[in-house]
Order: sequence, then structure tokens, then C-alpha cells
Amino acid sequence: MSVKLPLASLIRMAGINFDEDGSLWHVNGRMEREPVPTRDDGRGYLCCDFRIGNMRRTAKVHRLVWTYWRGEIPDGMHVDHIDHDRHNNAVSNLRLRDPSENSGDCRKTTRKGIAKTTPLQRKAVQSLSECCFQTAEVAALLGLGASTVRRIKKQNPRIC
Repeated sequence: MSVKLPLASLIRMAGINFDEDGSLWHVNGRMEREPVPTRDDGRGYLCCDFRIGNMRRTAKVHRLVWTYWRGEIPDGMHVDHIDHDRHNNAVSNLRLRDPSENSGDCRKTTRKGIAKTTPLQRKAVQSLSECCFQTAEVAALLGLGASTVRRIKKQNPRIC
């Protein structure tokens, strides 16, 4: 029988720390900051696996980040990515939603969880980037996540 511990207890027991941008780290034996490995769960969410004694646990990074910075997630609530980019786990990009709000808020995403963009959005990213707007500015103007804008720019290397 498995025992389900609250996320806050797991975070404390595993010695995981978080930056506000959603990156995970711990202090290794030489007292150096070391990143905690994460992986895609196949549905676009980042997960991390950790072991505490004999217990193995996998947890979604956005739920861990919320718990670390904001406290336990109330029963029946979901942690939602505001920009719909499941890899963007910055505290400022997360909010609590009830399941009905969260499902009605969905937009189409690829299998990897990255927001699908229209040809018009991709062209706008190219045009604004060529005008030397910063990634964050382009994302804000078009209502896209910064990582989505970076992905579009990376697919089109002629952009400055």
C-alpha cells in the first residue's frame, strides 16, 4: 500500500528548491547548486522523479512550483498555465482554477504541449522579431508564451 504525502512534505524531504522561473535544483554533497533532472510525461507536462528512502515518487513540476511558492493546492483545484505552455512553469505563469474553468480555457496544443500557432501568428513573430523587438515583447503583443515565440524564431533562423 502506498502512502500519499502532501507535496510540501515531499519537497522538504527531497531537498528540492525552486527559482521563480520554475527551475528545480538541490544542493549536492559538495554544497554546490545542481539542477534536478526533469522529463516530459508524454502529455507535455514536465515531471521529476525522486526517491525518499524506499519510496519513489513522480510529480508534475508545475504542481511542485505552486506548492513551493504559494502553498498546498486545495482539493478539487487545478494548477493552470496562463500562457498554455506546459513547459513554462514560472510562478507568474501559474494560477489555480477549478476543473470547469480549466477545461473551458483550453486551446489546441501539440502532443508536446506547445501551443499551436496559426500562419498569421508565425508571420507576426517573424515581422516583429525582424524589427528587433525582444522575445518577451513579441509574446506580450501576440498573447503567446515566450517559449512559443523562441520556438518559432528557432525554426526560422534568419530572424535576428
